[in-house]
Amino acid sequence: MARPNKTRHSGSSGNRPGPRSVSKGQDGAAHAGGRGRSRGKSAPSHARYPVDPTTTHPTGPSDGVPTGKRTIIEPGQGEEGRRSIGRENAIADLLATKGYVTHQNPSSEEVAQARQNHDDHGDPGKEPDYLIEGRVFDCYSPNPATSTRNAWSYVEDKVQREQTQRVIIDLKEWRGDLSSIAPQFHNWDIPGLKEVKIVTPDEEIIQILP
Repeated sequence: MARPNKTRHSGSSGNRPGPRSVSKGQDGAAHAGGRGRSRGKSAPSHARYPVDPTTTHPTGPSDGVPTGKRTIIEPGQGEEGRRSIGRENAIADLLATKGYVTHQNPSSEEVAQARQNHDDHGDPGKEPDYLIEGRVFDCYSPNPATSTRNAWSYVEDKVQREQTQRVIIDLKEWRGDLSSIAPQFHNWDIPGLKEVKIVTPDEEIIQILP
């Protein structure tokens, strides 16, 4: 999530019709389109089934907690900044409770190593929000009135500025048409974008790309 003066705190962000169906994949995460298995509450399904190595899957325990440094809201922070930072922290918590090993505000050295490990590229001067399962992700929490096209454009800007190649879009507070998101990203490619997940208003994590 891009913002001025990002402060970290030590502690354990033109549409097409045609909605894609949402189903549970073998890793237990939901996917846009396709068929899969539902995730049980006992043994994690990712421990029992093979998964697509190009997609980030949960490998941690349920009800985990994020590591790294929380992003704190400074006194005098504007309303939109407070909202964005609050959602960034909330999504880190949600990911961890869903079994994703989540590290907030990684250091430049951690980001560089993660990119090397997964053949990713990016500007070493940028500060992405998370490492999720060892991969660099940024969070984007569009405000309720943002159009699908503008949300897509915001992600495109993140990729073009080499902030990240993987994005999680937080739609908890968004009031647009959820079924428009996947077609937007499938019909209009963003060069360099490797992965997109969304968080629905019901806090379900859905894989959009790949």
